[in-house]
Amino acid sequence: MVRQQQPRRITRRDAGLTLIELIVAFTVLLILSTMALPLMTVRVQREKERRLRMALEEIRTRDRSLQRCGRPRTAGEQDPTTMATPRVWTSWWKAWK
Repeated sequence: MVRQQQPRRITRRDAGLTLIELIVAFTVLLILSTMALPLMTVRVQREKERRLRMALEEIRTRDRSLQRCGRPRTAGEQDPTTMATPRVWTSWWKAWK
C-alpha cells in the first residue's frame, strides 16, 4: 500500500526572516551605500573637471588656428596665454554647474 504523505506544517521558524536578520541585512546595506556615496561624488567632480579641461584645450586650439590664419584680434579679445579673465571663468563656471 502507498502511504500518503501529510502536508508539512510550516513552523514559525520556517515562516521567513527574523527581525534580527532583517536589521543586520539593512545595516550592511546602509554601510555599503554610505561608502559608495563619497566615491560617486568624487567621480562626478573629476568628470566635470575633465570636461572643463577639454573645453579649455579646444578653445585654445581654435584660437591658435585662427591666429595662424592671420586673423587679427578684435578689441575685446584676450591674449590666449592670459585666459584667466573673470568673464571667461564665470561663463565656464555657469556651464560647469
